[in-house]
Amino acid sequence: MAKPFSFKLPEEAHDPEPPPFLGTWNVVYAAVLGWLLVLILVFAAFTRYFSRFYL
Repeated sequence: MAKPFSFKLPEEAHDPEPPPFLGTWNVVYAAVLGWLLVLILVFAAFTRYFSRFYL
């Protein structure tokens, strides 16, 4: 049976400094994903609205 893969970064790879805004990296990632979702919805709405003019 195969041994499970295990990988650990060296201690010097860990950066304890928080991001310069929003407090934690998880909040930054959530904000980026939220912004992506907003852009997708806005562009989908534009496409749906303006596609009726080119039928």
